[in-house]
Amino acid sequence: MSQVQQNKVGLDIIHQVREAILEGRLRPGNHLPPEKELVANLGVSQDSLRESVRSLEAIGFLPIPEGAGCGAVMLEADMQTMRDSIAYFLHFQNVSVRDLSEVRKMFEPYLTRLPAEGLGA
Repeated sequence: MSQVQQNKVGLDIIHQVREAILEGRLRPGNHLPPEKELVANLGVSQDSLRESVRSLEAIGFLPIPEGAGCGAVMLEADMQTMRDSIAYFLHFQNVSVRDLSEVRKMFEPYLTRLPAEGLGA
């Protein structure tokens, strides 16, 4: 991860975590690096980092266990979390037919592969 711009710091942090997930650098079960390390690597304040981590927790990607020494662990997003995320996106964004077509292009190869692999149901 690289240092973020000071405008929209929280969103930049969330974006970088999301990119790390999509690129496979963060997987379900992985612990996030310690807070001090993240603050130094991203070049952000502790408050900005904590706000972003709370946002990731609120959308269901990153539960924060209670207790000293318990770091945040990436979760595998469940179907309800994904449905909610997509619903929020569609509700709060001005989504065009072109946008929806792009989303279809992402899902269709996966969906057509499922029955061939015996995973559909």
